[in-house]
Amino acid sequence: MAYQEASLGRVLVRKENRGQGIAEELIGRALDFIRNDLKETTIKIQAQAYLQKLYCSC
Repeated sequence: MAYQEASLGRVLVRKENRGQGIAEELIGRALDFIRNDLKETTIKIQAQAYLQKLYCSC
C-alpha cells in the first residue's frame, strides 16, 4: 500500500513487553524522523480505531 503523504502503520510490541512505554517511544521517534529529517508536515497514520488515543498522544 502506498500513499502520497508519509505514512505510519501498525506498531507491534510483544505481549510480555507491553506497558513499558515502548510503543509510545517508537511512535514518537518515527514521527520525529518524519517531521524533522524528512521535513514532512502531513502524516497518514493507519491503526486500529481503539488505539487512536495512543497515536495522538505521541
